[in-house]
Amino acid sequence: MRADFSPTVLKGFLRARVDIAAYGAAFPDPPRKGADFTKARREALAEIRKRAGVTEVQLDLAWHGRALSLEARGKIWLHGLGIDPAAYGVRLLEGGKQERLR
Repeated sequence: MRADFSPTVLKGFLRARVDIAAYGAAFPDPPRKGADFTKARREALAEIRKRAGVTEVQLDLAWHGRALSLEARGKIWLHGLGIDPAAYGVRLLEGGKQERLR
């Protein structure tokens, strides 16, 4: 199996991480009144953006699976999501591309 760090996969990881964090915040165990999934989702996305150190525009491009700069994509993968492409033998390239290291 070959690791894939394309813009489409980044989009999927972002959406999954945001939804998991939002469900955990909006519907804790035990349940609490006033849970707001939409607010929790916005907060989770803002937290990823803050950790990654990217702009709202850059994160929005990634959220929609569009190509963005190599630097921004790398920051989102590594700092925002905590996934290092190099650990999977992949180097990110411009234009949403990648190459195998091994």
